[in-house]
Amino acid sequence: MKKIFSILAAGVCSIAAMANTYTGTMTVILSNGEDEVKTTIENAQVVINNEGNNTFSISTSDLTVSDGEATVNLGSLVLNGVGGSSNATTSAAFHLGNITFSGAEGTPFDDCMGIVMARCTQDYAALDANISVDDDTDMTILFDNTGDAFQIKNSDFELWTASSGEAVNWHGFKSASGSLAQAASSTFGKSTDVRPGSKGKYSAIATSNSTFGIVANGTMTNGQLNAANMSAANTSNHSHMDKASTEKDKDGNPFYTPLLAQPDSVNVWIKFSQGTANKSYPYCTISAIVYDDTSTPGATYYQDPENKTYANVVARAKKSDIVVSGWNQYSIPFTPDAKTAANKSADAILVTASTNATPGKGSKGDQILLDDLQLVYEAAVTSVSYNGEALTFDEDNSYTMPGTYSSAPSLDAFTYTTKGASALPGVVCVESDEAYMVTVYAVSGDLKKGDLRNIIFPKDMTDTPQSLEDVLDLATDGETVTIDALYIAHGAAGTLYCTDGDDNWISVVADGDVFSSILNSSIVTNVKGVINNLKTNPTITLTDYKDCEGTGHLVEFETIDLVHHFQAKPCGVYKVSGYADANGNLRAYSGNNGTMGQALAINNVYLPGQAFVPGQFYNLVAAFTINEPWYEDNSAPRKISAEYYFQNYTILPLELNTVSTGIDVVDATAKVVSVRYYNMAGAQVDAQAQGSLIMVKTMSDGKVKVEKIIK
Repeated sequence: MKKIFSILAAGVCSIAAMANTYTGTMTVILSNGEDEVKTTIENAQVVINNEGNNTFSISTSDLTVSDGEATVNLGSLVLNGVGGSSNATTSAAFHLGNITFSGAEGTPFDDCMGIVMARCTQDYAALDANISVDDDTDMTILFDNTGDAFQIKNSDFELWTASSGEAVNWHGFKSASGSLAQAASSTFGKSTDVRPGSKGKYSAIATSNSTFGIVANGTMTNGQLNAANMSAANTSNHSHMDKASTEKDKDGNPFYTPLLAQPDSVNVWIKFSQGTANKSYPYCTISAIVYDDTSTPGATYYQDPENKTYANVVARAKKSDIVVSGWNQYSIPFTPDAKTAANKSADAILVTASTNATPGKGSKGDQILLDDLQLVYEAAVTSVSYNGEALTFDEDNSYTMPGTYSSAPSLDAFTYTTKGASALPGVVCVESDEAYMVTVYAVSGDLKKGDLRNIIFPKDMTDTPQSLEDVLDLATDGETVTIDALYIAHGAAGTLYCTDGDDNWISVVADGDVFSSILNSSIVTNVKGVINNLKTNPTITLTDYKDCEGTGHLVEFETIDLVHHFQAKPCGVYKVSGYADANGNLRAYSGNNGTMGQALAINNVYLPGQAFVPGQFYNLVAAFTINEPWYEDNSAPRKISAEYYFQNYTILPLELNTVSTGIDVVDATAKVVSVRYYNMAGAQVDAQAQGSLIMVKTMSDGKVKVEKIIK
């Protein structure tokens, strides 16, 4: 995996701890499409600050990754001016565009683009980032310190106490209150009968019993049970929860489960059987009540079944028609309480499961088993409209507006609906060189889920300067483009050549005043013209331009190095494909020239031991040097490295990740006669050289074995 690390800079500085700093587990995944490095960073930090007006800053501690052989410090992700949304308890920030990493020398990675979604409450945060480091490498950053903060602890029933034999944070009649608690004979305990596909060892089981002909339902709760009346239907017999109570179970755990957000449903696995079949009362039951113990003064208590109308109820989830069956998973939705849910927050949840939906009914030996109970928090964008018109999105959740736009759309023009009782919706606009992109999103209450819709407003690119690289990559023949800046140099026979100072070149076609007014070796901006021959020898027919500083800015020849780019010189070759001709030379394959291609003087002088059979196609990897240029314009690639641009060999640099030698497997009995090493520029180096190298082994049977290695 060092091949991934070779493109990344090492050494970065840590961010300072500050307000709104969250500590948790961070996972960093680097992938180049074939290989993957996954690193888990414990006690990592994420800083999310609300700067006001729903604008956020986001940063991380150092992202240090390792493949077991090498360790690389990728730096700290730092974002400022990120749009988002907030309510009383939750904030969400969304960023799409350039990604900056702070390094040891303050130098960010070049051309990083990505999507970052950050979500937080006062104490908990989650971050998801998907970043394109370059054309070959993607980075995923995942951070989460929520744990089970939005779930009922031990809801998989894997932890059990030694003192009472009850599940941690769950209770039966052994820990009940009330005058008849000791007389209650139903049981609650551990079972090894687990739901299908479970990764755990245990489930929870409650069994009913009968005393003096009165059936005591088998019951379990995350609150506390109370037994105070001989009549099973009396509401003195109930489960309850009270935040104000200081009472704890034998293991020191309170009979109270706090909740940080409103769930949409509860998923649970249930198995039910009856000791004696009872057609009149055939159902077991489970209920979950979310209530508010803060906004209503004195409303810290709730019991199920109710003995009065409780004004602190937020929502209820209940299923009372579960028949006798083996393990089944049930998804039970929460329904807001129509009378009391307004202006309430979710502060606590009371769950109760019983062997019969009617207190005191059923029979002795009825059993209910529970496993893997989970609170589910939804987040979905269900509809988006712009200026009253509903938008239909593609499979990538994107919609491109027709036409072009010179300014960003007003966010007030968007209306949207979302799903999720505690989901936080929002809308942000991000500007790129090509478009304005509005993103409508929703973040789940437990910070685990995010859903978004992208609405793209293309810009009018006619007069918007682009980079030469983008023009060569994205333009079409006949398109009018404007290139932001170019170095200009007069070539032979009155030809103009342009470069962006990197590895991108283009020939300029111009005449008349436009041509004569361009100074040799000058910089021009806003170069406007028509693009042609992109797949062969790309040119721009010049129609307009602006001199830098008005008169043309002189540039040192070394800046654009014309000799380096335009004169023939030896060229390092790593891979060549083509057909052999009758003279034993390899003809490079060219799409424009057909399978005959243009002849290159490649033979066994360059590839010892390789015989070319006329008419046969070869796809060879080797490391050698060709000493003459190849000038066939029709087979020129659209854009290749400037090192080889005007020589136009139909040769390919060695692929980064895979090597297909095209050479038969070397006989195990053959011995290595000689070993040569070449760097990625094609120059031979000694065996002590470091970095990415080509290793060429000549075997005793005349065959050649080529490998790409990293030292």
